[in-house]
Formats: sequence, structure tokens, C-alpha cells
Amino acid sequence: MRLEGAGEMSPRERVKNLISGRSVDYFPSQLDFTPRVALNLASEKGISEDEFYRSIENHIMYAHTLGNVEEYMQDDDLLAHGIELGFATWDTEKDIVYDRFGVGWDRRAEGVFVREYPLADLGNYSQYHFPTIENDQIMCRAKETVEKYKDEFYLVGFQHIGLFERAWAIRGYENLMVDFYAHPELVEEILDNVLQYKLQEAEYFIKVGVDCVRTGDDWGTQANLAISPDLWRRFIKPRQERLWRRYMDAGMPIMHHSCGNIESIIPDLIEIGLDVLHPVQPRAMCLEKLSRLYSEKIIFFGGIDTQYLLPYGRPEEVKAAVKDCVELFRAGRGYIIAPSQEIMSDVPVGNIMALVESIREYRTLWRQ
Repeated sequence: MRLEGAGEMSPRERVKNLISGRSVDYFPSQLDFTPRVALNLASEKGISEDEFYRSIENHIMYAHTLGNVEEYMQDDDLLAHGIELGFATWDTEKDIVYDRFGVGWDRRAEGVFVREYPLADLGNYSQYHFPTIENDQIMCRAKETVEKYKDEFYLVGFQHIGLFERAWAIRGYENLMVDFYAHPELVEEILDNVLQYKLQEAEYFIKVGVDCVRTGDDWGTQANLAISPDLWRRFIKPRQERLWRRYMDAGMPIMHHSCGNIESIIPDLIEIGLDVLHPVQPRAMCLEKLSRLYSEKIIFFGGIDTQYLLPYGRPEEVKAAVKDCVELFRAGRGYIIAPSQEIMSDVPVGNIMALVESIREYRTLWRQ
């Protein structure tokens, strides 16, 4: 990636240039937070969340659908709107929010945590109905985001809880793992229905005018894939390719999120169109190996450890990690400076500030 002197690029232009292979004045950055952390930090500074994200010079704004309730269930106003439009229900006694697939999400969790699986008992299968998207009301939030930020941020449609995650959220994790071997035809049927929903969703993301969509599906554990590479290639890969092909046909680059160690299938992801890989967890995969093997082929987004470094490390260690990642990924297609996951409430403010300061120091260096 060519880095050229001082420029006047907007955040949106900088990310677009990076992904398309054109020169940038410096690498873009993105700090994502769980909702309560972002709100608390903004409140402490006496500013709005929008002003907070601008103050840390973020480059990406995510456009969400109301179909993914787990993304907004902690926002009381937005949850009420989703319920009003029929995209969610809320059991206030259990504090469980149910999405369009009937999956029950724990509203008390800081991240996302499934409490109820609608097909844990296959006796319910004959009465179960997979949802479809009937109208564009599901994209009202995404439309507002695009209209508000289209001249400033790089707009990324947020299409997480992918094929594998959605299947086990419906069926239950252990049940699905058994089904891959005992009931493969059932897994195929569930995945095909989820794919159809994702393809419908893709049409709406394309229509509202986002720059790209970040698909998300956590395929990795800390040590390896959750299922074997052969199972992944049989059940997931062809369906993921169909979804990505729809975006590529619309001229969109492919950005994908998967936690954990997915080294064994990165060549497959590149083969079917991957441009940007997120979040690149350094305690699950070797960053040096990733850079050596794939930096000419894909852009890495993430890499700054959130498992140990940000919650428990010292500010000077955080700064060193930013420098190391920039130096490691500066060759090839480039890098988006970011933590390896959302920043949660266990990260001290001093380490967040060290992260922000080190990114600014990097920018100052490249402006000179």
C-alpha cells in the first residue's frame, strides 16, 4: 500500500481508496465499543455519541437493520420501535428479547448471549416458520444512517449472526454439532432458509446505498475452527459464496468478521472474494504469519488484543501494539487500525486513551 504525504481525504474517501488499492495519506482507524461503553465515555466528556466517534477520528459508520434485534436490544427507544414494527418481542419478566427467528437473547448481557433456542426440541419443527422480509421498513434505521453520514463516514452494512451462528442460535450449539453428522439434511435445510433471508437482506442493503456490507459469522474457536475445514467447505462455503457473489455483482467489496482461529480456511475466503478480514485476534492467530502469507491479497482490520492487552496491559504496551500492527501490515494491500473486538467495560479509560493517542501519533508521523 502506498502512503503519500498530507492530504485532505474524508474518512469515507480514505477507506474507499484503501480497499480499492489507491493511495492513502495514512491508514484509517476504527474503535468499536459495546453500546454502554460508548454511551458512558460520551457522557463523561459531556458530548453526544456522534461527537465522541468524531473525536476519536473513526472512519466507519455501521448501518443496521431492525431485523437483527441483538444489535439494538439495549437501546430502549430503538427496541420499542422494533417491537412496534413487529421485528422483536420482549419478555420483560425474563428480560429476554426474541428476534424474527424466535431466538431469545439475554438483554442483561453486555455482548450477545442466547438464552432460548426455538428448535432445541425438533418436535417443534413442523410448526416452525422461517421469517422473510416483506417490506423495506426493516431498513428504516439503515436509511437514516446512510442519509446522515453519506458524505463523511465509510458506510458499512452490518450483517452479522451469519449462516453458522444463526443455525446454532435456532437449533442450539450442541444439537447442531451432532446434526452435522446425524442429520446433515436438516442442517442443509436450516442453512438454505437462513441464506434466503440473508439474500433478501442483501437486496435491501444494496438498495439503501451502503459502501459495503460486513458479513459476520464466528467460525473459529481460540485454537481452530469450530467444525472441521471439510464440514465448513461442505455446508458453509458454497452458501457464503452465493451471498458474497450478490454483493460483488453490485460492485461492493467483501468485508467479513469471524472471531477465533480461522487460518485453515483463509485461502478459501480469498478464493470466493474476501477483501477485508476482521478482527484478526492475536491470541488466536499469529499476526506475523498472516502478514507473510496474505498481506498482498487482503486487508487486515483489527489485530490489537482485547483479550488481555487492553483490559490488563499498561498504556505503553497498548501504544507499542499499535506501532507493531502498523509496521507489520503496512506492506501489501494495507491495514485498518483497530482492536481485535469491541471494547468492553473491562478496559480502563487510560488504555482507551493510549489507543487513541498512539493512532494520532502514527497519523502525525505519516503527515510529515
